[in-house]
Amino acid sequence: MRKVICLLVAPLFLAACGSSPQAATDASGCKPLHTFTTLKKGVLTVAGTTLPPFGNVTKEGISGVDGEILTKFAAAECLTIEPTPTSAAATIPSVQSRRADVAMGDWTRTAARAEIVALSDPTYIDQMALVSQEGFSEVSKIKGKAVGTVNGYMWVDSLRTYLGELRVYPSNVQMYADLKAGRLDFAIDSFGAATVSMKDTPYTVKVATPDAAVPATENGSQTAFPVSKAEPELLAALNAHIAKIKADGTLANLLVANGLPASAANTGGPRLIS
Repeated sequence: MRKVICLLVAPLFLAACGSSPQAATDASGCKPLHTFTTLKKGVLTVAGTTLPPFGNVTKEGISGVDGEILTKFAAAECLTIEPTPTSAAATIPSVQSRRADVAMGDWTRTAARAEIVALSDPTYIDQMALVSQEGFSEVSKIKGKAVGTVNGYMWVDSLRTYLGELRVYPSNVQMYADLKAGRLDFAIDSFGAATVSMKDTPYTVKVATPDAAVPATENGSQTAFPVSKAEPELLAALNAHIAKIKADGTLANLLVANGLPASAANTGGPRLIS
């Protein structure tokens, strides 16, 4: 459930970023299911940050729901994965500027984001959550309180406008450290991420009650994989993979294995949040 941060990319830099087509069959005899290009031949470069259970990108590899989806996709397309750890704010620009083939980590399908990158078909649903000892779910009850959230989430601007003051952190690790230390009264996070992060603590995680003042509360947001608009064949292959793992139950099983409900795979048709 991330919010777009847009960077302008110099044409000269774009011109320097080439793509490498897949071989029809690689040296091991693997035959890709689809034909598309990647920045490096035989490699899928993946940008992302740490946001369990949705994704974790380190120099050693990728994991979480998104990581497992992309790992299966890469295997089917005879690709190895090259992880590119980034901050939340830098992940979308990494794809936009052609430094990564795809981004992962619970990225919401928004109209603003769709203007600068291509978005895959929806993968699963996530919701905005309030984290507190009081167990509140209404944003109206947190006005005048010390409230924190994470940079990059789609609700940052509307929540700041609604509350008048909002502390924005580079990751939920720092946010929850301040919450536990008493420097915050409430934390706002993705429901899935909050459930994992605050397990076995005295804090309660509640899905936010719908409130028109904060549009992110009104619908569970559809997540997607952002890719460059310059790679429509990669997007098509990724969409075919998403459709397959939804149809055969693989996605639902991945969600459950990562502590999320299988019903989150029931996304409905693609939509964009304005």
